[in-house]
Amino acid sequence: MSNKSSVKKLILPLLGLLVLFSISNVVITLMEERDISKHRYWVSHTHEVIEMSDHLLNYLINAETGQRGFLLTGQESYLEPYNEAIHMAKATYEKLRELTADNPSQQLRLLSMKEIMLSKFQELNETISLKRLSRDEEALDIVKSEEGKIYMDNMRSVITEFMMEEDRLLELRNVDFDEGQSFWLMLFIMEGLLLIAVAASLAYILINRLLKPIMNLMTEVSRLDVSASEINSDDEMTRLTTAFHSMNENIIRRTEELECAKEAAEEATRAKSDFLANMSHEIRTPMNAIIGMSHLALQTDLTRKQYNYVEKVHRSGESLLGIINDILDFSKIEAGKLEIENSKFRLEDLFDNLGNLVGLKAEEHGLELLFDLSPDIPTALLGDSLRLGQVLVNLGNNAVKFTEHGEVIVAVEIAEEDDDSVKLHFSVKDSGIGMTPKQMKKLFRSFSQADTSTSRKFGGTGLGLAISKKLTELMRGEIWVESQSGVGSTFHFTALLGKQKGDLSRIRHQDESDLKGLRFLVVDDNDAAREIMSHILDGMGPRVDTAASGKIALSMIEEADGSDPYHVVLTDWKMPEMDGMATVRAIQRDNNLTSTPAVVMMTAHGAEEASSAADGVNIADFLSKPVTRSCLLDATMTALGHEAVSTRRSSHRHNEAEAAIARLRGARLLLVDDNEINQELALELLISN
Repeated sequence: MSNKSSVKKLILPLLGLLVLFSISNVVITLMEERDISKHRYWVSHTHEVIEMSDHLLNYLINAETGQRGFLLTGQESYLEPYNEAIHMAKATYEKLRELTADNPSQQLRLLSMKEIMLSKFQELNETISLKRLSRDEEALDIVKSEEGKIYMDNMRSVITEFMMEEDRLLELRNVDFDEGQSFWLMLFIMEGLLLIAVAASLAYILINRLLKPIMNLMTEVSRLDVSASEINSDDEMTRLTTAFHSMNENIIRRTEELECAKEAAEEATRAKSDFLANMSHEIRTPMNAIIGMSHLALQTDLTRKQYNYVEKVHRSGESLLGIINDILDFSKIEAGKLEIENSKFRLEDLFDNLGNLVGLKAEEHGLELLFDLSPDIPTALLGDSLRLGQVLVNLGNNAVKFTEHGEVIVAVEIAEEDDDSVKLHFSVKDSGIGMTPKQMKKLFRSFSQADTSTSRKFGGTGLGLAISKKLTELMRGEIWVESQSGVGSTFHFTALLGKQKGDLSRIRHQDESDLKGLRFLVVDDNDAAREIMSHILDGMGPRVDTAASGKIALSMIEEADGSDPYHVVLTDWKMPEMDGMATVRAIQRDNNLTSTPAVVMMTAHGAEEASSAADGVNIADFLSKPVTRSCLLDATMTALGHEAVSTRRSSHRHNEAEAAIARLRGARLLLVDDNEINQELALELLISN
C-alpha cells in the first residue's frame, strides 16, 4: 500500500507539470502566430504602397502619352487613355493617403506629389485646349519647354523618397520581428528541454515501479513447462497466454497474405506491361495502314467527293491514333517505363510545328492563336522536344476547344538560367468558358474532366492533363492553372532544358542588327496581337509604333512621311471598317507620300487565301499567325530585300535531305515485315523517293 502511495505522490506532480507545459506551449504558439500575422500585414501593406506609387507615376506617363498622341494627330480617341490615366492617378493618390494616414512624413510627401500632379495636369490640359483652338505652335512651345520635364523629374524624386521611406519602415519592422522570433524560439527551446526532463523522469518511475514487477512475472511464467491440459482453463493467466498466441498467429497469417498480395500485384503489373506492348503493336499496325494508305490515296487524282471522304478517313485515323497514344503513354507512365530523351532541338521549330497543329483548329473556330516569346530566351536547346511539344499541343487544343471567341496566347519566359541549363515557364491563356474552384480541383486526374456535361459537349478522354502533369514532372517542372468561370483560363508549366554549346544564333543576331534604326508600324485591331508584335520587334532593334485601325495607320504614315518615314508596315488582313487590303491600297495610291513603306500582310486565315485576295496590291510577304520571332524576322528581311534566315536554314536542310536520298539511289534494300499491308505501304513510300 505504501508503495502505491509513493508512486502516486511522484507521478501526480509530474503529470501536473506536463499539463502546465502543454498550456504554456499553446500560449507561446498563439503569441508567435499573432506576431507572424502582424508582420505579414505590414509586409503586404508596404508592397501595396510601393506598387501603387509606381502605378501613380505610370499613370502620369500614360496621360502625357495620350496628350502627345492628340497633339500629333488631332484624333480624339487619344484622349480616352489620357482621361482614364488622370482618373486612375487621382484614385491612386487617394488610396495612398488612406494607406499612410498614420505616417505624418509620408502625408507631407503625398501633398508634394499632389501639387506636382495638379501642375502637370494643368500643363497637359492647357496644350490640349490650344490644340482644339488650332493654336498648334503655342501648344508645341509648351511641350518643348523644360517645365513638363521638371514636373516629371520632381515627381520621380518625391516618389523615390516615398518608396525609400516605406522600405526603411519595413526594414525596422523586420528587425523587431526577428528579435521577437528569437525570443519565442529561445523560450520554446527552454520549455522543450524541461518537458523532456519531466517526461524522462516519469518514464523512469513507471519502468522501475510498475513495469519491472510485470517483466519479472513474465520471466517466471516463461520458465514454467506446463502443458495446457494440466492448467485450469478458467485460470486468468491461461486465457491471457492463449490470447497472446492467437494474436501472434494472426499477425503471421496477415504477413503471409500481404506477401502473396504483393507478388500478385507485381505479376499483374508485368502482365499489364506485356499486354500493353502487344496491344501497342496490334493496334498501331492497322492504324499505320489506314493513315498511310489514305495519305497515298490523297496524292492521287480523286474527285472532290472522293477527296473529301478520304481526307476525313485520314483525319479520323490521326485522331484515333492520338487517343491510342494517350492511353498507351498513360499506361507507360503508370508502369514507370516512360523515359525522357535529351537531344538537340530549336525552340522556333517546335513553335512552328505547334502553330501548324493548333493553328488550323483555331482558324476553324474563328480564333486567333498568338505566340509571345521573350526575346532573351535561348532557342538552341537540349531536351525531349517531342514530349515538350505534346504538352503544348495538348494545352493548346484544350484552349481552342473550350473557347468560342477571342484568342489563345501561348507565352514563354525564363524562370531560371545558368551556364548549362534554363528553366522555361510556358503559359497557355484563353478567353473561353473558364472554371470554378470546385472544377479546378478535379483537374490533372486520370479519366476526369471539369464535369460530365463538359465531356458530353466537348469530348475527350480526360487523360490529356494527367499525362501533361506526369510529363512536366519528368522534365523536372510543375504544372498549375489559374481560371475564372466565364472569363477564361491560363495553364502554366515549367520545364528544365539544357543549352546547346556554340554560337548557334549568330546568323539570326547578325540579321537583326540590320533592323536597328529602322521604323516599323504594326496595324491590328486585336490589342493582344499588337502588344505581342510590338514586344517581339522591340527585341529585334527597330523603332516600333502601333495602330488599332487602318484609318489611324494612314494618318500616322502621312504624319511621319516628311521627317521620319516608316520603312515597313505589318498589317492584319481581317479588320473591321477598313481591312488590311483596303489599308494597303490607300497607302500605295497616296500620291502625297514621298516614301512608300514596304508591306507585310499578317493573317490568321491562311496565307494562300490572303494572297489570292491581294489583287492589284504590292505586298512584300505574307505572314501566317501565330507569328514566331524567326518567321517575323524572315518576313521583315524579305520586305527589306534581304535573304531570309529560314531560307538559308531550310535550304541547308533540303540539301542534306537531297544528299541523303542521292546516296540511297541505286542501293539495294531488303524490306522485312510480317504484315503484307505494311510491306506495300513502305514500298510505295520508298519508290516515291
